[in-house]
Order: sequence, then structure tokens, then C-alpha cells
Amino acid sequence: YHQVEIKNGTVVTKVVVNNEKIKDPMIKTTAKGSDGSSKITAGKSITIVDTVDYYNLTPGEKYVIKGTLMDKNTGEVFTVDGKAVTATKTFVPTSESGYVKMKFTFDASGVEDAKNLVVFEQLYLDGKLIATHEDINDASQTVTISKVPKTGDNMRIKFFTLLALLSGGAATYLVFRRKEDEI
Repeated sequence: YHQVEIKNGTVVTKVVVNNEKIKDPMIKTTAKGSDGSSKITAGKSITIVDTVDYYNLTPGEKYVIKGTLMDKNTGEVFTVDGKAVTATKTFVPTSESGYVKMKFTFDASGVEDAKNLVVFEQLYLDGKLIATHEDINDASQTVTISKVPKTGDNMRIKFFTLLALLSGGAATYLVFRRKEDEI
């Protein structure tokens, strides 16, 4: 308790001050493919599901989470056809802690080499940034996308097909040649 005094020395009132530390809002995330794996095969339409755990939010307030996919190798925003791959989720928590899911669905058919994509998130309240989770080295925020593996080399198939045709042709020639010799 603290007392407040007027200049002439008389006590006016008591003011109660609680010294509770106000906890800052916090988020952490886990990104996976729609099948629950952190490894995804590139395709025309793939989905990364980002589970965002939040802490110390005010129930009943409207929050917005914005997410962006980052290319871990370059540290730059991951783009498809020149556009950043992003997702936005608006939610109203019913408790101080919980989670929401965001989905990033995009065309990854153009991925040539394996890509490590990291999800960066920003949490807003009334348009003001209040928390971020942007760690390029966080394995739980990272998903690896790889190109569809080739099952074989077409040149080998063509070579063996040609070899079989030539062998068959040579065998047929020898059979007819032998029959001619016998006559």
C-alpha cells in the first residue's frame, strides 16, 4: 500500500498498487505438410499447415496472424510466379493460451531442387504488431519440399530397347541365313 499526501501533510487516501508483471504476448509454431510430415513432394497443389500456439492473449479481443514462407537457403521470401506465398488468419481467443492453424496452399510443381521453407509469423492486435516468430533456423517451422524423384533414366530404356531390337534382328538374320545355307 502507498499513501498519498497533500502538501499540508494530511493523508487523503490509500492507493493499492499490484506489482504484477504484465506478460507479453508470445507465439511459437510448428509447420508440417497436410499429411503431418515435414517432408513434402513437389506438386501442382501442396499445402503446409502451420499450427500457431499463442500465450498471454486477452480473451475476446480480435487478433490477426500473418504468415510468410521464407527460403532458408537464400533468406528471402519464397515466391511462386513472382508472388510471395502468404496466409492470414483472424481469430478471437476464448482463453489466454491456445492455438490456431493457418494453411499455405500453392503450386510447387516448378521446384527444381529441394527447398527448405521456413514459416515466419507476425501477430497483430488493432493493427499493431505485438509478437513475432521469425527464426530461419527453427526446425519446427521448417518444411522440406523436394522434386518428384525420377524412377529411371530414359536413355537407358532407349538403349536397351534398341539393343533388344538389334539382337532380335540379328538372330532373325542368322536363322534365315542358316536355312539358306542348308538348301
